[in-house]
Amino acid sequence: MKKSSAAQSQALHIWGEQAPSDSGRLLLDNPIVESVVFVTTLSFIFAIDPHAERQQKTFLSHQGGTWSGKTYSIIQALVFAAIAYKYYNKKGKQEPLSILIVGQDVPNLKKGAIKDFESVIRSIVDDFPEALRPIFDYKYNKTDKIATFANGATIGFASFKDGQDAKSGKRHITFVNEANGIGWAVAEQLEFRSKVCTIIDYNSDAPFWYHHKMHGKKHVQLCISNFTHNPGVDQKTKRELVAKGRQNPEWRKVYINGQTGSTEAIIYPNITWVDKMPESDDVSYGLDFGFSNSKTAFVKCAVSDGKLYVQLLFYATGLLAPDIAKEIAKVSKQHKLGNLKANKRFIMADGASPDTIAHLRRLGYKRTMAAKKGKGSVRDGIALVKSFEEVCIVDNPAFRLEQQSYKYLKDPMTGELTNEPDKNTGKDHAMDAMRYGIQGLRYTNKMQRN
Repeated sequence: MKKSSAAQSQALHIWGEQAPSDSGRLLLDNPIVESVVFVTTLSFIFAIDPHAERQQKTFLSHQGGTWSGKTYSIIQALVFAAIAYKYYNKKGKQEPLSILIVGQDVPNLKKGAIKDFESVIRSIVDDFPEALRPIFDYKYNKTDKIATFANGATIGFASFKDGQDAKSGKRHITFVNEANGIGWAVAEQLEFRSKVCTIIDYNSDAPFWYHHKMHGKKHVQLCISNFTHNPGVDQKTKRELVAKGRQNPEWRKVYINGQTGSTEAIIYPNITWVDKMPESDDVSYGLDFGFSNSKTAFVKCAVSDGKLYVQLLFYATGLLAPDIAKEIAKVSKQHKLGNLKANKRFIMADGASPDTIAHLRRLGYKRTMAAKKGKGSVRDGIALVKSFEEVCIVDNPAFRLEQQSYKYLKDPMTGELTNEPDKNTGKDHAMDAMRYGIQGLRYTNKMQRN
């Protein structure tokens, strides 16, 4: 919703006083013309009394299809909350509202949430009466990525590498954007440190921590939306979405109806996400080469008590052999891996780039070897991963996205799943590196399996 509406007018009307306690009861079956996400989010926030002893809804989950306007509308509601919501601490003193918007990394924040925030403010300036515009003026600190309004309220943008990193600081409201790309260890800490509420949004093409950890709890409210709830969607886009949905029932289920997708096609549906690697002597490394627009992925693989453990050590684009060598040296020091030039650990690399492998060997990584490629090698590698009692991956947003995107290809004629992965997603670099790394474990003859 990029223009003012009855919903915005209602928000303006209740400025200066808390909304009635039952205002959070807004549900999707109401005949709402405006953006459902905007109205639900604003009503949800204003219904909260942070010091009430009774059980309240303090966690809002926005599960939505494509073009439902989730991120834009939530940020729009947060801007209104920054201006209007009054928070009083236990001593009765009013505090300026602090809001934190969390993304999986800074590039995604810049392309998504930060861009939407700027668009929301521009829309207000263009569409609101001139007398109201000054209250939305803000100063933006590019270094800290914090917008500060005239009333002292702030909206900041951040990403966190792990749960420990997320322990820093407290705020009144936290919004986790594209929450299925962020690990539970981070999300748990963010909710714990939010004084008023936590809000998340996501496209649920597969279950993730929200469905396993949060769904159904008494303090959690779920809002499911799709493009029909967003008045900003043009007719051409609506027709295209409906047409695509008719062709692909699973896509329609997730991206039009906003429902949770099936795990049937996901190749590794039962990953255990862990905080760290175990101590083990059964270690090797996998390296999948990327090019200008694809990722180079370097992983550590280890076996302990019949379980496979994997950690993504770096994941970047535009790396040539000298750059890769520098990155390996850097992460070796950072993660205390030892000198990979001198020890006997294998680095199993993408055999499609023999020149890069040769270059790495000349740079001192002499145990860099070409992973087995050829007919059936991908199927064999997947089967080998699945042969372990459990697959444990150190929690990482990039690895999570690959796990959710790494699916079996469907036969276009029958619609049935094949036993080959769909390579069209472009999200398989860490998964390939994991398969290569296991081949290195084979070379050591120390694999422990039940």
